[in-house]
Amino acid sequence: MLETQRFPTFCFQLTLFAFVLVVFASPAAAQEAIDLKVNFKKGSQNRVVCDFLHSGTVTIPKEETGEIVSLPLSVDAKLSFYQRTTSDEQTIRFFEKASGRIKLDRGTTKPELSPANQLIVARLREKGGGQVELASMTGILDQVELELIQNPADPMTLSAVFSRQSVKEGDSWAPSVESLAKMLRLHRIEESKVRILLKKYDSKSARVYIIGTLLADVNDVVTEMELSGIAMIDRENDLLSSLKLTIRERRGPGQIAPGFDGKTKIDIRITDAATDKLSNEALAKYTGKDNKIRQRVRWQSESGNFSVTYEPRWKMIASEQDAAVLRFIDGSELLAQCNIVQLPSRPTDNPLSLEDYKTEVAKIIAADENAVLLAATSLPTLAGDMAMQVVVGGEEEGVPVNWLYYHVTHEDGRRVTLVFTLAESVAQRVDPIAAQLVNEFEFQPVPKKIASKKPEVTETK
Repeated sequence: MLETQRFPTFCFQLTLFAFVLVVFASPAAAQEAIDLKVNFKKGSQNRVVCDFLHSGTVTIPKEETGEIVSLPLSVDAKLSFYQRTTSDEQTIRFFEKASGRIKLDRGTTKPELSPANQLIVARLREKGGGQVELASMTGILDQVELELIQNPADPMTLSAVFSRQSVKEGDSWAPSVESLAKMLRLHRIEESKVRILLKKYDSKSARVYIIGTLLADVNDVVTEMELSGIAMIDRENDLLSSLKLTIRERRGPGQIAPGFDGKTKIDIRITDAATDKLSNEALAKYTGKDNKIRQRVRWQSESGNFSVTYEPRWKMIASEQDAAVLRFIDGSELLAQCNIVQLPSRPTDNPLSLEDYKTEVAKIIAADENAVLLAATSLPTLAGDMAMQVVVGGEEEGVPVNWLYYHVTHEDGRRVTLVFTLAESVAQRVDPIAAQLVNEFEFQPVPKKIASKKPEVTETK
């Protein structure tokens, strides 16, 4: 594990000191111990309103020199949705609103959830860190849409953090690192000094504080966090009615995501409320036994010429007008990289043959004495385009590696190449996933150019 400078900072020491004062200045403990319960009952509906504010800097290493570049980042995202609880591990959500404003350096983007993806199923998975998985019930989420609605402190993760049996006013305890990791979307927590305090309660509500530091792993990078927040629990309905949480984070750049140094402020309000959009009748056509909802994500090139659909274990690292780089991570293990580049179009009467493609790949690898062609084949994609695959074996820094070269051609002559790099030892795990990404590759229709009509010239005398 990477060595990092540990907390606490001077500011956090003051915060922790204030927390200790709050604990010991609390009134005498109540005679009666209570059970703190946070639970969404099966069949119940709630309305959730969330505000997320991120501010700080992202750090990115330059490819040429490795020099770390810092860019200012500001994010303001607002979400509101109804959710219907169908089990302890699943809810169905109808989004009224999901929009954001992202300012990175001098650029600004405004992501928004499309009306086609308002119905979302949220599943709490036990494997892969137990994070919440989000999937559209009516379409496919774009990459930016998923990033907009996938955030820490998802309502499904709060029960395990804030529920506690037999506690009195002034009692404090450490939540499990597993529950904290789920709430904060971390793969693994190495060290936690986070504490929860029951400050006050009556027959209707309870006020709970959460504060402390932790050291964790996210995407195989060490991250340090300071947490400070207040939760209100509705004791009559066993509902966490509000959470205000501030996260101070320091994370270095990794192979999957840039580094981040800044704050995240989360404000969540949850109420009892229902909508007809989540009634049995409204959901019937989406929840049948034959309707399997998979978590899929789509990225479309900025030019709009093509799109790729993939499972979220593929992470978009970089994208340009007609090129992209994705990396496949399973848990915290980086398994493969995919480079996508659009090529110049070929005449429709002279398509590239498999033998031609093998020759092109052979030229690419000619300078590498360890590289050898292993196999070549052709196959159609779901969209009806033709894909060719050439498998190359070789070595990188003494490790046996496979390169999967794919060439996809549209009937109008447009072409794209996808090159996967992966260790030979994980080929059986990754090859089907790479093939699936290629199979769901799709060229987008080219807008027809409308010829401008020349104005008629009227002869004048």
